[in-house]
Amino acid sequence: MINNRGKIFLYKSYIFSVEKIVNDMFSELSDLKTTCSISRDFVSQLLILEKAAEKISKNTAMCTNFKPIFIIVSEIVKKRQEIFKDIRKIENFCDDFKNCALGIKNYKNESEKICSNYNSILRKRVNICDVNIFFLRFMIHYNNFSILLIQNALKYRICPQLRLILQYHILLIKKENMKMEEILNFINKSSR
Repeated sequence: MINNRGKIFLYKSYIFSVEKIVNDMFSELSDLKTTCSISRDFVSQLLILEKAAEKISKNTAMCTNFKPIFIIVSEIVKKRQEIFKDIRKIENFCDDFKNCALGIKNYKNESEKICSNYNSILRKRVNICDVNIFFLRFMIHYNNFSILLIQNALKYRICPQLRLILQYHILLIKKENMKMEEILNFINKSSR
């Protein structure tokens, strides 16, 4: 059994690793080059987002022994891997969907606003020393971030196959959030 000092050390090292993943993700997002295709640009964004979500989830699984977290983490990892496969299958078609300069500018400006807003939200320090609660709260925000970026891409002319994947992905993310909120409510009721 881990004592309080051990829990605090585990939590701090867990938070450090999540912060590194988030820093790397935002750095990769800001380094992305704009093309003449919103479809292509969003695929690049989405792959970075999904890779980071998978890393955070796997990292969480190593730091908890709470079964509901293991279940949600395995679902997140499985769904992200499915999205990777689906995106890789249609990636080359995305290059065929070009957008006008104004559309690209508007898409990019809105994406940058969303990233800037969530950069501060996802880096916000939490005053609880609980991996499970941190992960659930963090991932709900993270999923909301992903949904906003997807909705932004869906406003524009994009590859039809990508549009279908993104619409399906939003449904999956919303289901994930509902499950995570249920687990959070369970934890909160249990701790009273």
